Amino acid sequence: MNPAASPERTKNCFLESMCKESPELWVVRQDISLAPRWLTERANSILGVQINVRSIGRQTACSRSRGLLPPDSSIRPGIDNIRLIGWALLLINVRPRPMSDPTYFEDFNAGPGGWLGWMAGGGGPRVLEIHDSIATVRSPWGVDINHAPPGAGYLHLLYVLFTEPADSPRHVQFEPLAGTSRFARGDYPRNFLNSRLSIRMRGQLAARGAQLLLLIQAQVGEIRTNYVLSGQPISIRPEWTETTLRLSADPGQWTCLGTRGPGADCACYGEAPVEGALQNLNVNLILVLFPLRIEPLAALPDPTDVHRLRAGIDYPIDRQYLPSGEVSLDWVKVEYAD
Repeated sequence: MNPAASPERTKNCFLESMCKESPELWVVRQDISLAPRWLTERANSILGVQINVRSIGRQTACSRSRGLLPPDSSIRPGIDNIRLIGWALLLINVRPRPMSDPTYFEDFNAGPGGWLGWMAGGGGPRVLEIHDSIATVRSPWGVDINHAPPGAGYLHLLYVLFTEPADSPRHVQFEPLAGTSRFARGDYPRNFLNSRLSIRMRGQLAARGAQLLLLIQAQVGEIRTNYVLSGQPISIRPEWTETTLRLSADPGQWTCLGTRGPGADCACYGEAPVEGALQNLNVNLILVLFPLRIEPLAALPDPTDVHRLRAGIDYPIDRQYLPSGEVSLDWVKVEYAD
């Protein structure tokens, strides 16, 4: 391979290789700033993968929307080599994703991809703040009261992905805020049993007793069941941290949220086997902060009403006891069980 080849000749050779569906595609770019447009357009249309290249100082990230692990300094399946030589020369060896590989990967390079923020307590969905392909949420967050005692407790909903089919009314309703859901449009499996869900996050968070957890919500027969993966809390640190969650049906890893009963958004909230929820995760998955300490801003006439009444709706909440700060999400990946 000749590093002195012209950018236009390099581009043409790359496209010729792609059209022949070569198992190895070598790219040499002397102008990295031009790479995202033509790499993304050609790779996505011809090979069914999406490649994005971005240069930040001396660091270059290359990612693919389906079937590719996120960028870092290690060698990843699908990319044998990523190097930035000096300031100008980028060598990438890319293999196309086998169409049988169902791995879901979202890096927010092309927008929210179906992900939402959520202002619970009546606030509803909100657009994620995305800058430099990073999705960030900041306090104050709304309080989800649906699982207040006698349920398991209150939550903040940080990141929400609906897993319903692409033609569901909810996807049509939220598409103006969440964009096209790559999970739904890609028809990814909803059987999450024994899958691995990995995320890369950082943040500055005063948790005040809460933990960042994965929540799964599924309709199992007549029951809308919600579980948090309480056995595998996610650490939030100022530096980027990768975490992998293993979604087994071990009931010791999960806490069912149950329902508050009267006042809940859905009358069918309740408990169903977690295995059934994982085998058909047909509502959504959410990153949440749980549990929350709820204290009225002013004393209630009857202190026992703190959970019977709807916190934040029927009375104001003292927010000094709630988590505060910001959390950033770089990517999410789901590797399904064989």
